[in-house]
Amino acid sequence: MPRYPPGKSRGFPDDARQFYRVATQRIEEARFLFDGERYAASIYLARYSVECGLKALILGTESKKSRADLAAKFRGSVWHNLSFLLEESIRCGVPRPTKSTTIDLTFVHDEWSVDLRYLTGEKRFREAQRFVSSTDRILHWVKVSL
Repeated sequence: MPRYPPGKSRGFPDDARQFYRVATQRIEEARFLFDGERYAASIYLARYSVECGLKALILGTESKKSRADLAAKFRGSVWHNLSFLLEESIRCGVPRPTKSTTIDLTFVHDEWSVDLRYLTGEKRFREAQRFVSSTDRILHWVKVSL
């Protein structure tokens, strides 16, 4: 039986800075896994950091009063889609990313798959390196856009 009502949990953030902190923690963990040659897991977490970063941007445009309600919606499946999150952030007034950041976002979106959860074996070094580097650049854009 769940301990918290649907859409609520003790640690679920509803503040842009908190979501950004989660994003930076996940990319640090992704780098740790990358350094340990756990490339598939590194890619998986790096992508999650981008998702959290985009959610931070969206929350940053909302009034304090409406943030908790919006954050509760983040659990729906559409809120895990990077294209949707980018479109939503722009709709909320976040400046469009630069061309190079858009290329990185497209790469991360196209190369990541939920199937990574079930991958046996490992991804290649260069593939993971490019993924983590793209994620670093995206999170830099998030940081300066907050």
